[in-house]
Amino acid sequence: MQEVRRKEEAIARAGIVIEEKNWPPFFPIIHHDIANEIPIHLRTLQYVAFFSLLGKLSDPVFFLWGRLLVEQGSTVLEIPSSRTDSAIKFGWFFMFYLLHIGFCILAAVAPPIVFKGKSLTGILSAIDVVGDYTLVGVSMLVLTYS
Repeated sequence: MQEVRRKEEAIARAGIVIEEKNWPPFFPIIHHDIANEIPIHLRTLQYVAFFSLLGKLSDPVFFLWGRLLVEQGSTVLEIPSSRTDSAIKFGWFFMFYLLHIGFCILAAVAPPIVFKGKSLTGILSAIDVVGDYTLVGVSMLVLTYS
């Protein structure tokens, strides 16, 4: 911690402006100011991207919280209609779950026959791009499997 403070003081003495850390409010670690730093025509996009990131980062927290409640015998997170032992509801769940898994596999592979030039970035799309744009293709590979 002292090392970080020493480096920040050295940067301040060098005349480099360090923005005040203001986010998250309860433990500021970064500077975040969309309203003053992002151009007006890009703010909506920036807000959507930022809240999407927050949602993605909060998924593990809610998952662990839910697992903790379920392990302690709580029924807070259970869907009331799922308490009936209906085989039809059980079957629907697994059908849609299998469809979801199938789509995830399709998105991870993204065969160029179906998705040529479309938005899915899978392993085959990345390999296809590597031939023309090596940096973009390698970054697609890294992002797909990270």
